Amino acid sequence: MPTIYRKTAKGQTEIETRVHRLAPRFRSLLILVDGRRTDADLEKLMPQAGQQALDALAEGGFIELISLTDTNPRLQPVIPPAPPPPSTSAPPVANAPPAPWPSRPDVFAGREPPTLPLPIPATPTSSQPIPLDERPVAPWLIHQRQEAVHALLDLCGPMAEPLAMRMEQARTNDELSQVLDLAIQLVANTRGRQQAVAYGTRFKGG
Repeated sequence: MPTIYRKTAKGQTEIETRVHRLAPRFRSLLILVDGRRTDADLEKLMPQAGQQALDALAEGGFIELISLTDTNPRLQPVIPPAPPPPSTSAPPVANAPPAPWPSRPDVFAGREPPTLPLPIPATPTSSQPIPLDERPVAPWLIHQRQEAVHALLDLCGPMAEPLAMRMEQARTNDELSQVLDLAIQLVANTRGRQQAVAYGTRFKGG
């Protein structure tokens, strides 16, 4: 059954401060845990880590399980709908004439009957802009940034973690492109121009 994890406060602190000095493969895997990827997705991105690394991070308190996903309908509980409340009013009579309006001459004599207040129309709410961190991300962009993060960590190791985190937060192609420019420079400085050109061609088209 696929499992989804998210970083705990301890895990986020480790990303920012390195206080627990995790080994590179555990730290790289911790960066990729985002509360959306399943354990199967993470194993595809980092096959060298695997389920044992996820279990170790969970036991160490760096990540926590937030959901189990299952598409098998037999495992889902079936909750019957609640019965409607009993009605205390008598059932309507077919073809019954409408009830006459009560006449109260002793009350309304010599003055106009009171009028009911008109309902106040609801004020239409103006459409609010969608916050930047809630914009939907295109599936192809999610795949592109995942591959770019994985390749960058493979090439440059732990020193690339700050850029990898920025890639994970990119929600548009322009945002991802800006971080990729920095990643290409880092690859050139650490692995040479040939590797940088290959990385840029793969993720930016040249």
